[in-house]
Amino acid sequence: MELPCTNGYKLSLTATLSLSLFQNYLAAIVSQSHPLAKQDSVSIIELSRYSFALPTKGLQARNALERIRERHPFDLKIRIELNDPNILLELVKQSNMVTILAEASVRNSTDVKAVKLDIPDNEMDGCVHTLANSYHKRSMKEFVRILSESIAVKVRANAWL
Repeated sequence: MELPCTNGYKLSLTATLSLSLFQNYLAAIVSQSHPLAKQDSVSIIELSRYSFALPTKGLQARNALERIRERHPFDLKIRIELNDPNILLELVKQSNMVTILAEASVRNSTDVKAVKLDIPDNEMDGCVHTLANSYHKRSMKEFVRILSESIAVKVRANAWL
């Protein structure tokens, strides 16, 4: 059995240990003045009406979006592709364009709004993956412990309860 990763790779479950930290979803990120900002979710049909500034292929959010588009084909008016999410967010703030990113990437932002994509199988897990039956440095174990106990991760995990 294989585990699909958001970067497009597949990991063998027999060789990997996974610690799920929190759940997340893809969202249409828009400025507060955008018409979609008044909505809690958006359909595929509605999305096709807007112009997009997307992350380049190979970035996590874009890979997840492309997998959704394989299962549920829909057209997007892609005007620009950028490999920097910060520049994407600035472009969205100053225009009427839409981008697609993980909701968590704009969680504390007041300049933009994350509108959940109303698409089946739109959930993603924030995970730490390690190789099974291999040596794990104490520093890596301590990092995973600190990460899993951090307030930010606990807030994200509890948001789904």
